[in-house]
Amino acid sequence: MKKNLYVVVLLIFSLLFMTACSNGGTSDSSSTNDSEGKGDSKQQVTLTLFTTMGGDLEKEVLENIIAEFEAQHSHIKIDANFPGGSYEELMRVKMAANDMPDLFDTHGWSKIRYGEYVEDLKDMEWVKNLDPALDLIVKDEDGKVYTYPLNQAKDGMTYNANLLEEYGIEPPTTFDEFITALEVIKEKSNGEVVPLWFGAGIVVL
Repeated sequence: MKKNLYVVVLLIFSLLFMTACSNGGTSDSSSTNDSEGKGDSKQQVTLTLFTTMGGDLEKEVLENIIAEFEAQHSHIKIDANFPGGSYEELMRVKMAANDMPDLFDTHGWSKIRYGEYVEDLKDMEWVKNLDPALDLIVKDEDGKVYTYPLNQAKDGMTYNANLLEEYGIEPPTTFDEFITALEVIKEKSNGEVVPLWFGAGIVVL
């Protein structure tokens, strides 16, 4: 898992780097030799990064990737910020001040909330592999791609097949059937079976 996260985030850095540099980034007038030692001088660039990552492992992986990226691109520095729970509030302030970071986590709001602040990534090689289920979130009617998805939630309903079989209930396919199934289980079990359970965003029948 750690290796997969490492590879994916490294890819994102490469992609976002190209996006940020197309906007100029934040730079000073100093120059340095490139990482391949060819003697070419490049303008020093500092890119600001804001992310919702808050776990120690996530931060460790990201910081290691930043260090490797900076070693490979000696003229680029990444100023990483981990605001934690204040991320959304901070980003709203930055949007209001038109002072957005070069790289940032859109956390599912790439089009609706951050649409006017992001580059169009439709020409990137990976776009052809995007899950069509993400189109409403990361694309618009003109084909603009607003973000590179790091992960994708696969939410759904989980049910106890044995319980349904015990009470002679077919798995519900509509909300009305779902409610009926709950009532049947409650009635036939004389209230001894709790037919619906919420836990960590999971619904179990």
